[in-house]
Amino acid sequence: HLNPFFKGAWPIFYYAVDAPVTAIHDWIERQRKKNPYPYYHRKFRRVPGIEECDFNDQVCIFEADQQFKRDHAVDQEILRLTRNDFTRCCFEEGDSQWVNCRHLKDRYETTQNAYDIKYGD
Repeated sequence: HLNPFFKGAWPIFYYAVDAPVTAIHDWIERQRKKNPYPYYHRKFRRVPGIEECDFNDQVCIFEADQQFKRDHAVDQEILRLTRNDFTRCCFEEGDSQWVNCRHLKDRYETTQNAYDIKYGD
């Protein structure tokens, strides 16, 4: 049961504030759907490895070095995420972690092994 004041004030609030704000919001959402912003990662073109660069080609060497750094950062992030998945599962499962988290442990060990092969220490 509403107070009589609020019964009279509600339509005024609705038509003065809520309806225009909702209309503007809906218009903005329609505009955004027409021109969606691409929320994805930037894709760099692959360049030859540093072993394929000419000795005096500084641009090729720089691009190969940048590509290596990006690949290394991505591989580190993948390794961190798989480690976090495994440790989270271990904390959630408690004593039954050796059975319920085995697939995550195997995935982490495979990822760690591939990382060690690619980057050494």
